Amino acid sequence: MPLDLTGVGIYCSVAKDYTELVEAVTNPVQAIGTMPYGKVPHGKAGFAGQPAIPFHVPARAWRMAERAVREALAMSALGAADLTRFGVIVTTCWGDIEDVESQYAALKTTSKSATAPLSRKARGALAGYPLGSIANRIARRFGLHGPIVTISNACASGNIACSVAQELIEQGDARGMLVVGAERFTLTGVWGAERSGFVGRSLRPFDAQRAGTVLGEGAAAILLERDGRQRALASLRGSAMSCEDGADIILFKEDGQAFTTAMQDALAAGGLAPSEVDLISTHSPGTPLIDLLETRAIGRLLRGTAKHVGVNAFKSMTGHMSGASAVAEIVACVAQMRAGIVHGNAALTVPDPALGCSVMPAQSLERTVSIALSNACGSGGINTSVALATCRPRKSIDTADKTECAVAITAVEAVQAPAEATDWFESDAWFDRSEGVWEMNRSGQVGAIAGIMAARASGLFDGDPAIGRDTAILSGSWIAGAPFATEAFCEGLSKQPPLFLPSMAFNNGSHLGSIILARRLGLIGFATNYCGHLASGLQALIAAGRLIRRRAVRAALALSYDVEHPRLAEIARRLPKIDLAGLRDGAGALLCEARESALDRGAPVLGLLRGGRDFGDRLGLADEGLNAVLRKLGPLLSGDIGTIIVASPGGAGLRALAARIASGKDSCSICDTREVHSGAAQFAVALRSVLPICRPVLVLVGEDHGAKAAVRIEPL
Repeated sequence: MPLDLTGVGIYCSVAKDYTELVEAVTNPVQAIGTMPYGKVPHGKAGFAGQPAIPFHVPARAWRMAERAVREALAMSALGAADLTRFGVIVTTCWGDIEDVESQYAALKTTSKSATAPLSRKARGALAGYPLGSIANRIARRFGLHGPIVTISNACASGNIACSVAQELIEQGDARGMLVVGAERFTLTGVWGAERSGFVGRSLRPFDAQRAGTVLGEGAAAILLERDGRQRALASLRGSAMSCEDGADIILFKEDGQAFTTAMQDALAAGGLAPSEVDLISTHSPGTPLIDLLETRAIGRLLRGTAKHVGVNAFKSMTGHMSGASAVAEIVACVAQMRAGIVHGNAALTVPDPALGCSVMPAQSLERTVSIALSNACGSGGINTSVALATCRPRKSIDTADKTECAVAITAVEAVQAPAEATDWFESDAWFDRSEGVWEMNRSGQVGAIAGIMAARASGLFDGDPAIGRDTAILSGSWIAGAPFATEAFCEGLSKQPPLFLPSMAFNNGSHLGSIILARRLGLIGFATNYCGHLASGLQALIAAGRLIRRRAVRAALALSYDVEHPRLAEIARRLPKIDLAGLRDGAGALLCEARESALDRGAPVLGLLRGGRDFGDRLGLADEGLNAVLRKLGPLLSGDIGTIIVASPGGAGLRALAARIASGKDSCSICDTREVHSGAAQFAVALRSVLPICRPVLVLVGEDHGAKAAVRIEPL
């Protein structure tokens, strides 16, 4: 479904707003005079940031994101009443965790004593530690009551967020969605990237002498609407993802085929052909291999096309803004389309003769751009592309099969640590040392174990080699392994920085569970990681259902996982009305399939996933708020409901909502799981004990003043 792009905002090293962005794309060589501006202790490179905001200001990522969002909303000319029907997706790798890292020594000292006071700065740092805190703050600040989502799929996050936004709008969860990328510099992030051989001294995409990337920081925002054609700056026509077969955790196969597939699929989704493309904004981060394979993929896409296509890299001006890059690059595409300019590749002197296609020189050229592709890739072999056009087609283009199918749950497995347990599982019992999993954090290991258990129970992956490409993995976590990463990074940098190893940098991400599971099962289909919210695990299940319902995949594994860490108690105490006193390691996995396929292969159907809803209404005990949510959940509440599962610590508003729903149903019980909790995985742990079912089940998860989700599961 094409969407209207009605507002953009940007805040990065070369532009504090859209006007400066147009100036930068007009003269990129002059624009890069500000990059890099920061020096990294112990490092060989600087970083490209935004000097207008002092580096040590708390919540720096949030501040940059707010500026970008404010500009996008002003450009869209939407009123406050309109915005209540909008949601927000934030994409980031680091969020505002730098605040905690900078306070690490103080937090380490005070956490040893239950009575030791925390400074105001430390308290604020802990409250902003979950990656989802930025999305929650945006929703509150601008009055957004639609879905609140945070996605962290490394540098591909922004393009994946566009796909998710399309699905949420098409499903009716929102009239429109803000997609916001926000990334701030962290010492540990740059140091880890450098130790992994990813960082160079200058960022020179496509140049024969390129030798690595330069990390950057900044924020960008785009506003996507279903019915904003009169105010549209451009149209989002299609998006696609293609995963590498057997890809390394950070590198990619050298033929670039998955990149070509992603671009072809994005064009096909928008009813477009390669011959119509005028501009390709590349992911190219200035590393020798990725630039090479992406240009080979582009050359393969454009083979036989007579027109000259502009190929450029916006990172040549901004640095590599990780989770914010893809959104910023979409904004740059819009600027070029509207200004009639294709920007040059700043710092390019001699193009690498081994490149698979011709690229723009350092100087910009005046050129009409009607159709553009914007590429992004991420660790784990994820390749994505979005297709943009200057306007929406008069007739809606939709090549998808409109016949929806019922979604069957054919396996559910969960693991949860017993009370007072330490070392309650051995990773060596599940993974061979050659897999490299032993050095990854516990959350990723536990999440993958739940997925392996569900895969075994389903029998789906026994002897069907094609299923790997047709199975998606959707994972969800709240904090996941972030405290382990923070502790490892900060301890390493404070004691012996040279011992900060590549494994520390890339084996602590929130999406590790899905990467480990994909390797084990040979899955190369969709992969998306929801994080930062207690509702993230249920959001992953809802997304799995959407993919199967529109026949994008044959099956989907919805993973959820969170693990206990001593620092989490401190974090939880700083969040509104959340009590994690009973937090335990836990993970869950649900396998979803098309009902017909499941029945054809004789699989047991534990329940049917009838529908789900993401929402962000501020939920208190007042009737007005409860009534608004009841109207929004309408289809999920019709008919009989036997059990309502409330899988959130705290959440007085969610419990009041459950009580209101139960009061209108015969013999409807409420299962409250607050006393023992596994974060975003708790709903799966609860479902493991009730599936298969004989009466419908409603699941409610989330924070009263943040992201929330609900699903309805019915018996076959």
